[in-house]
Amino acid sequence: MELTQLGGVDEAKRVNEAVIGEGAVLIITERVMTEGDQMAESKNEIELAGTNSKTNIVSRSVIKGNSSQDFYVNLTAKAKCYGHIECDAIIMDNGINQTIPALRALHPDAELTHEASIGKIADDRADFYDLGSCSRGGGRFRVGRGGDFRRYGALAAC
Repeated sequence: MELTQLGGVDEAKRVNEAVIGEGAVLIITERVMTEGDQMAESKNEIELAGTNSKTNIVSRSVIKGNSSQDFYVNLTAKAKCYGHIECDAIIMDNGINQTIPALRALHPDAELTHEASIGKIADDRADFYDLGSCSRGGGRFRVGRGGDFRRYGALAAC
């Protein structure tokens, strides 16, 4: 599941809920850029219920101006399974970011991992910030110098 928001939305609240059965895989990739006074909130409730179920949840965020983003993930493992959460946020200007992951292993053979980073880049130092491949073809999302996203094609879809 691909979720992309590239500015232009004053307030966004997304809720994803899933129960993953035996042998099934759920991949969520979220790319969000807010600017001005915009607000984005993403809540994810994922349950790995079946044997050998898998999930990979990736959030890439750029927060500009006085905008804010909140990213919540509750990942619960109830079987032998694998789950991974990866959250990266770049703050520019006076942006605010909150990332709150929760991992619950309710089975002895569950394997759950999490990686997170939040950092600040000044407008005059941002040559680009790579937000990862947006397709299997290898295109990239980038923040252009000075944070002028429209001029430099930053975060533009591939």
